[in-house]
Amino acid sequence: LEARLRQVFSSNARSSANEWPQLLVLTGDNAHGDQEEEAPYVKLQASLQGCVPPRVPVEILPGNHDRRQHLAALALDKSGTGRKRLPACPDKATFASLEACGWLVVGCDSLQEGSGHGELGSVQLQWLSDILSAHPSAPAILFMHHPPLPHLELGWAPGFTRQAGVLFDEGDRLALEALLQGHAGQQVKAICVGHVHAEFEVPIAGVPVLGTPSSWVQHSITATEPVDRVAYEDIPPGWRLIRLAGRTLEHASVETVVVRVGDGTPKL
Repeated sequence: LEARLRQVFSSNARSSANEWPQLLVLTGDNAHGDQEEEAPYVKLQASLQGCVPPRVPVEILPGNHDRRQHLAALALDKSGTGRKRLPACPDKATFASLEACGWLVVGCDSLQEGSGHGELGSVQLQWLSDILSAHPSAPAILFMHHPPLPHLELGWAPGFTRQAGVLFDEGDRLALEALLQGHAGQQVKAICVGHVHAEFEVPIAGVPVLGTPSSWVQHSITATEPVDRVAYEDIPPGWRLIRLAGRTLEHASVETVVVRVGDGTPKL
């Protein structure tokens, strides 16, 4: 896993201008195996410090294989030039920042310890609503580990199969969708997620949910006959490059491309 991580954060993580992105976000499942052990997170920190330039702030969200207390113990620079960090949600591993480009970047904690699917909870949903309403003219992008999409049997989005199971607490998913049907839906231009180990785009309340490849193995979201519960695809690990374009709600947009190991220099 460490070798794969170093591949993903190698020289091809630079933009077409040969510069690193202004922010790096890891959307969860930062460790695998015994969730109580601290050692994988120590290795993660060493890998990030060895691959990512010190000037690039790093934000890390928890996935279902993580423990919040281990993430909180990581010593990573989260400042960045012109970046204003906003209050986090109490007792959750969240982040929020007003970036120099005028965008809100918000990381939500979808970890439900002891469960494979995600949740936000009423306190975090209120925190998200408050962050957005406090900056009503700022376009926003959200990050979280679990895709806030319904289960297959509840009218799931096309392109997924039964193998992935329940992804998100249904009550929280509906509450997030209701939030996005108000003014927040004009602000939030995309929701970036992990968990599924695959690239996809599915809307919720008109907002695209963007799946990002894993830095480990890749899962198939179309296979009808899962092997060992999950079907795998023999394709390289990857990441998603995002450009936050425009500064007003009317003109703001998310430009993004998925880049896999071996693709070379990404372009947007």
